[in-house]
Amino acid sequence: MKKTILILVIVIASLGVSQKSSAQSAVLGAALVKLGDQLQQAIDDAKNAGLNLEVEAGREVGLSLENFKNVYASSLNLTMDKLDTTATNQFEKIKTLVDEVQNNTVSSLDNFTAQAQQIINSLPFRKHEPQLTTTSPQYIVPSAIIYNMVISCKGNFEAAGIQGYTPTLTIGNTVYQASGTNQLLQFHVPISAFANDPGIMTSKFGYVKAALSVPWNDKVLGIFNKKKVDNYQLYIGTLPKQPGTIVLTHTVQNPRHTEKQFVSQQFYQTSAVDGGNNDHNDVPYLVTPDVNWNVKRNTSAFNTAWQTGVWGQSFISDDANRVHYNVTTIHKTWGTSGQVRFTISFTEYLDDTFPTSTDENVALNWGDSKIIPYPNDTWKVTFTGFDGSVSEYSGEEMSNPFLKIGTSGMGYTISTANPATLNWPQ
Repeated sequence: MKKTILILVIVIASLGVSQKSSAQSAVLGAALVKLGDQLQQAIDDAKNAGLNLEVEAGREVGLSLENFKNVYASSLNLTMDKLDTTATNQFEKIKTLVDEVQNNTVSSLDNFTAQAQQIINSLPFRKHEPQLTTTSPQYIVPSAIIYNMVISCKGNFEAAGIQGYTPTLTIGNTVYQASGTNQLLQFHVPISAFANDPGIMTSKFGYVKAALSVPWNDKVLGIFNKKKVDNYQLYIGTLPKQPGTIVLTHTVQNPRHTEKQFVSQQFYQTSAVDGGNNDHNDVPYLVTPDVNWNVKRNTSAFNTAWQTGVWGQSFISDDANRVHYNVTTIHKTWGTSGQVRFTISFTEYLDDTFPTSTDENVALNWGDSKIIPYPNDTWKVTFTGFDGSVSEYSGEEMSNPFLKIGTSGMGYTISTANPATLNWPQ
């Protein structure tokens, strides 16, 4: 029994050593490829799930990863256990951030970006080596409207102004030359370069990729110049093809005629002792319909609940939106005096309107417009922006950054923001 336990302990210990040894013996280059694939999958998953925060975070940690690859380009064939402590620590920090993106545990983009930037700042860049810190815009606005956009890269690019060392940006099969300064590279790219990119989504955030190449001079033996190129894969966020969901609701007032029976309170007229033992001749009883209702003429009735003695009634009129009856009771010194309990009824009617509404989904891409073909005060627009905001409008609207409603002749026009001038996020 003791021998069996000892064997198990040895096996378990050897497995732990084997796994640790396997991790330490992994080649840096292969580990970076694996980490890059993990980041790519994490960004794709976030894009498909509509998780904008993770897409943005993936872009930020991507910059750290690309800078790390360039700084340690000469160590890609080394196993992890051969790296110095600084490289190992920085690799683990990048991996931790990639794991956060993959596990959807990014709580604050500002905090996440600061951590990614700190990694870049602490990398041991060689003298004269490029350093890429940030890129902009955060998002491009996909559109069929032709316009040029500027992709900017900030950092240190010492050799950028030297002939033959111009940085380039490759999108698809097209290469763009940089302009700008040693701290700011700018690439003027037509939006059509991204027209068919599969990373652009119709109603969700997406991303496109671009390849940045920055030549620089390395010193060999501290004397000779050797041209090198640092390469970066950039993730550029994209807004959806449409600014959001637009629902145009048109309301129509439909005529309606409603009838119902009206019955008055019960009245009592008497010429007996409780009526003063007097005759009561042609006492008027005027009955009106419910508020906002009308008397339907020629439908009234005098309804007796009980009567005795000498009495009578006469219909006078049903005009002026009321029904008028006169009632007479006669006193008898000998015999039964007139008494009557009665109600007055008639048909009352109401002519009004009731609304019916129809919803129309209006599909507008960036820079599109549509005339609202309905009279004023009969429509409303419900706009659910790609950023999750929900707004309702029934008239002119100029404050929304994505959608405007302006006057056009006697009516209104819905228009979406010009992609060339959209400033988001502000």
